Amino acid sequence: MDKYVLECPACEARFELKQYLPDTRVRCRKCGVVVIIPFAPGDGPAEAAAPALLDAETRRKLVQALSLRKLALVSGLLCVALVGASYILMKRGEARAQETVKKPDDTVSLAKMEELNRILACPLKSGYSWEYAVTGGGLERRSVGGASEGASGGPEFTVGIAGSSAAGTQSLRVLADGIYLVSEMRGISRSTYEPPVRIVTHPLYMEQRWTYQGQCVREGKPAEKWSLEFYSRNVENVPTRAGDHPAFRIEVKGKKGEQDVDEVLWYRLGVGLVKRQTKLVDGTEEAVLTRYTRN
Repeated sequence: MDKYVLECPACEARFELKQYLPDTRVRCRKCGVVVIIPFAPGDGPAEAAAPALLDAETRRKLVQALSLRKLALVSGLLCVALVGASYILMKRGEARAQETVKKPDDTVSLAKMEELNRILACPLKSGYSWEYAVTGGGLERRSVGGASEGASGGPEFTVGIAGSSAAGTQSLRVLADGIYLVSEMRGISRSTYEPPVRIVTHPLYMEQRWTYQGQCVREGKPAEKWSLEFYSRNVENVPTRAGDHPAFRIEVKGKKGEQDVDEVLWYRLGVGLVKRQTKLVDGTEEAVLTRYTRN
């Protein structure tokens, strides 16, 4: 059997082939470069297709180019792997962060109010009271009276209001996501809200919106549809006789039955309402904090 000798263009090693198979690929036994077996001289038309022999410099440049190409490919694969690993780590971090976020606890109790009152926009405890100077020289007083564990979840507090257009008694419920107005008593007229109105959220922050869609049910009268939008716009410094207060400005607009609502409320966390502006039919009523006590 005839043997054929082939020279590797990369390392110039020579090795024998058991048979002559032109235009096939073999791997150099020394450097591993793939070599295409050329057509033997005199093989007719195939001779024209036979590759020309490469000189040593050309072979060196070819090997260098192939090495750089492999290096670029490996670098690209490493970059893709790093990006993929970073993405996976980021997603895992987000998942862990979501797992650590505490879900709202709808089982707020009277025992927890001592701690919550430091951060609530409307702190509530028996003995707390606030006094406000009202437009026209009047004085409005709000005071927290009785407290009980609400039957529907969350403690409920009775707040008495005297000396302004809002005079009466309110029943407020505290849940993990805010303070809710459950009912009101004005004179001998009692109103309940279905569902209760969330008057302020917890936690409270800037650029926050929430809405209310429900009805006010008064004894002996048809139910009124209420549609309100609350917007906690920003934090403003509110000067009062009780000191300057950085307070959240909450704008309230909408409808209470046929009555338009246009009101601005300023709440300071841990203190409560420090200022109120209410547009009435005959003008605007303003109430600004003058004193608050915690007994």
